[in-house]
Amino acid sequence: MNDGAVLLASYPKSGNTWIRAFLTALWRDGRDVDINNLLIANASSREILDSLVGMPSADFSAREIADLRPHIYGYATRESSVEGRVYLKMHDAYMRPSESLPIPICREHIDRVLYVVRDPRAVALSLARHLRIAVDDAIRVMADCTYQLSSYPRRVGRQVAQFLSSWSIHVESWIEAPGVPIFLIRYEDLVTDPEASFKSILQFLGEETSIETFHTALEGSQFKLLQEKERQQGFSEKPAGEHRFFHGGMPQSWQSELTPAQVTSIVQTHGRVMKRLNYSV
Repeated sequence: MNDGAVLLASYPKSGNTWIRAFLTALWRDGRDVDINNLLIANASSREILDSLVGMPSADFSAREIADLRPHIYGYATRESSVEGRVYLKMHDAYMRPSESLPIPICREHIDRVLYVVRDPRAVALSLARHLRIAVDDAIRVMADCTYQLSSYPRRVGRQVAQFLSSWSIHVESWIEAPGVPIFLIRYEDLVTDPEASFKSILQFLGEETSIETFHTALEGSQFKLLQEKERQQGFSEKPAGEHRFFHGGMPQSWQSELTPAQVTSIVQTHGRVMKRLNYSV
């Protein structure tokens, strides 16, 4: 292990924010979680980019931002930290968008990677709500090997563009990343056995805590409590126009919400990787 960043990486809508809430509670000794002040920053945040560059990135070209990002995160790992370590949330695939563009974060800037994965049938439903598109369109997005998130041709978003590629390529780009210490956790396992799952996460991250603090943090970051906090306080990371960020979160909800044709389309496209991750197809 080196002194680089600890990455919480995932394809969008896979449970990354839940883990951030748990770790925030843990670092605050199990105290109540402020969902609008989670300690792990988004690596694609334009605000972070602007602060580290020292000027507004709104005038930068997409190419200039892509070239800057690996160097920016290297600077961030040297200059800032959370509880003595640098943690970053990242949705980018771990690959080059093209031969002429770099991977968004260099290997030498990575300490270890916690990769969160979720059944793509459930992701399709959540992604459709998040992007405010039809489920069929979300399924097409997840199959698009050229897809970029937050890539706006006529406006400047809160996040810079992130190259996702397809769901399958995204997953394998991380779990096959050469020389990167990685731990894969399935969202469904977080739901069915949160205690064992979060303990395994802490073991991989090398985070030590008391049993009392662990259980208090686990209780305080329950999904239903995050939902209630969003209802009462709102959630600053919720995209404009989305009704709510924390939806039901139930692993098998796709069985009643997707059509047979939609399920077939997802399995035909991603079945090989789904089997690799022990999802039934």
